[in-house]
Amino acid sequence: MRQDAEMRYQTGQQLERQGRLREAQEQYELAARDGHLASIIRLKQRTFAGEETTPPLESRASAASGKKRTGSRAKRFWGGLVLFLLLFHLLADAVGMDRVYSMFADARTKPGDLAKLVVENGYQRYTELYGHDPTGGYGELMRAQPVNVLSELSPDLLTATQCPCGLEDVELELHYYPEANQLALVRGQEILVLYPVASGPPLPFAKSYVSRRVVNPNGGKGPWGTRGMELQDGYAIHGTNQLELIGHSDVTKGCLRMRNVDIETLYPYVSLGTPFFVVPGQPGKPTFPEGLPPLGELLHPEKEETPGVVYQWKN
Repeated sequence: MRQDAEMRYQTGQQLERQGRLREAQEQYELAARDGHLASIIRLKQRTFAGEETTPPLESRASAASGKKRTGSRAKRFWGGLVLFLLLFHLLADAVGMDRVYSMFADARTKPGDLAKLVVENGYQRYTELYGHDPTGGYGELMRAQPVNVLSELSPDLLTATQCPCGLEDVELELHYYPEANQLALVRGQEILVLYPVASGPPLPFAKSYVSRRVVNPNGGKGPWGTRGMELQDGYAIHGTNQLELIGHSDVTKGCLRMRNVDIETLYPYVSLGTPFFVVPGQPGKPTFPEGLPPLGELLHPEKEETPGVVYQWKN
């Protein structure tokens, strides 16, 4: 037996030198079964001539079984992933991406970040509108009509922002959901707040931007309300003195009406140049379900009034 084992070891050596590694390994394995020490040592080495050996004969069955189990687990993983992605996209198509995102994402915006967010967003929108940074710093954002990018608020509030403040995703947008008849202020994929509106026929555009901000349009009394944010082609978002119409979708000629108290709160958050989008489906859960915290009274509302202008919005 020992002589046969030695012969198999020698044969394995010859086969290894010839590069026939699998055959060499088989000879070592047969010799190792007979207790040949040199063959056992050789098998414990992980490579033959720099190449990885195949497992010993007695471990091949268990290795094959392990590969089968691994393959089965991989199939289950990829199958589950494909099913999840399919369901995710079906859900997104059904209810809207904003709502799906809100199901999975934690709220990122804290009340203490809101003033900073407003100022940083206004700074960025100014740069987009005019092609350069405001030469007068943040104060240049708060000029009189028609370049009132932001409203002039309490100096204490602006000092507290300490901008530039390093916030990420500072862009704010307005999203209108016709199916829900709600207007949202959105930061990235996060819905900050939702307000019910009164509306009319479908808007003839899916994308616009705030091209004018007005305090007390047409005197601030009547169906135009106390604040207005003009979009394009005679369409605007404005207040109303007809609270009973809020929530109805067939009462205007195309404008979106809000409660005066709601648009007075929203107005300081929305700068000139803020994008406006019409979004299908239902909105997700807002970060501030009770409404945005007021940023305070406007210091100089008269600078944002236009007493000589009569607005012909599609009220």
